[in-house]
Amino acid sequence: LVTLACPLLFKEKMTAKNWLCFIMSTLGIVLITGIGDFSQGKSNIVGILFGLGAACFYATVILLNKFIKNVGGIQRTFLQFLSAILILIPYVGFTRGFSLGQLTTIGWICLLIVGLVHTGVTYCFYFSALKELPGQKAA
Repeated sequence: LVTLACPLLFKEKMTAKNWLCFIMSTLGIVLITGIGDFSQGKSNIVGILFGLGAACFYATVILLNKFIKNVGGIQRTFLQFLSAILILIPYVGFTRGFSLGQLTTIGWICLLIVGLVHTGVTYCFYFSALKELPGQKAA
């Protein structure tokens, strides 16, 4: 999605290599999902729709960040996390939710490592690089 949108929105060039990568990845998705084989019934279609929805949201994140200028990686990361919190609060409220009181010490340590290192630091690097890279390379 990003590969196709970037030439239209940002006037980035589509090289033969970009087209080949796009075609091969699209073919790979078709082969993995088994489009045309609906023997699994409705659950297969729902899974594909969730995957397409996730792809659209991910493409939106990349494309919106390409429009943001003069904002550093840490600030971009903070804005992304703030947006995620605002979106997830209603979801947690309408479902069983999540109780931090149930976490053990090891659970807290793992949660902090995932939150700070695997999410915070890597997102900071990612969003810092995103403003410098063409959209196709970021995708």
